[in-house]
Amino acid sequence: FSNGFGLKSRATMSMRIENHTRRRLNISLNQVGPVYYKVVPPFETFYRKTGAVHWTVAAYPWEPENEITGCKSFGKHMAVLGLVTLSIGVVVLDAFAAAKSGDPGDIIQAIVGAGAMTMGIR
Repeated sequence: FSNGFGLKSRATMSMRIENHTRRRLNISLNQVGPVYYKVVPPFETFYRKTGAVHWTVAAYPWEPENEITGCKSFGKHMAVLGLVTLSIGVVVLDAFAAAKSGDPGDIIQAIVGAGAMTMGIR
């Protein structure tokens, strides 16, 4: 990538989280849900090459019932994706219904109104 001064760099972004406790920690890097995760033993390190994106870091004591698994991570991502898909569907259906009137103002109002409704704006 370019650093703004015309120089090229091969640097990659990474995350390193050290467990300085005497307990195993469940550590995850999250966006919609956990993307990278690992149970980290005491005094060991969680390391990932992540790319230049924003992450929410979660770390809490490990218990068998709260261990992050691929199924749990997938479920959280699919729940959000389902809500987004549903919201888009509401906007599109409302726009199609307004399009039958033939007035462009009705279509715009339907899209803005449906979008506001799915975001909880009145």
